[in-house]
Amino acid sequence: MTTSADAWPLSGQLGLQLDASEQWVADNINAYRAQYGLAPLTISEQLRRPTMWGSLDSATRTDGASPVDHTHSRGMGIAQRADLCGGHTGLIGEIEYGGEGGTADNPCYYGSGPAALEAWKNSPPHNALMLRGDFTTFGVGFAYLGVNAESGSWTVMFGDH
Repeated sequence: MTTSADAWPLSGQLGLQLDASEQWVADNINAYRAQYGLAPLTISEQLRRPTMWGSLDSATRTDGASPVDHTHSRGMGIAQRADLCGGHTGLIGEIEYGGEGGTADNPCYYGSGPAALEAWKNSPPHNALMLRGDFTTFGVGFAYLGVNAESGSWTVMFGDH
């Protein structure tokens, strides 16, 4: 089990500002929720760092392991990462997407926000998390490899604070 003493040293240095692609995903998750009569989620500073950590960990993982179980390379699950990196201890949920291939000129290349959102909508468990009414906040993170984000990893954490 990882403790704050041996946590990833960069976790406190991760930026909280969304870039344009992350903002697009946040805006479009909220637009999707609105189609179902759900309130928009607000960006949470408490969830922003653990979300970005999740994306960076997934994008740079070299052990070949898949983050399907949402346990990252230091052995932390979603709740542990949210608490350690952001101090969030309430209701938590997470969706991830990793894509490779295509080019940045195509808005739906495999690592893009539109590709991630489409995959989440078409996956019943991911879709259910995006449409949960008891979530009120979220963090969105994107990390990529390559000059044009040829391989991208998305993480969205949902909370209730």
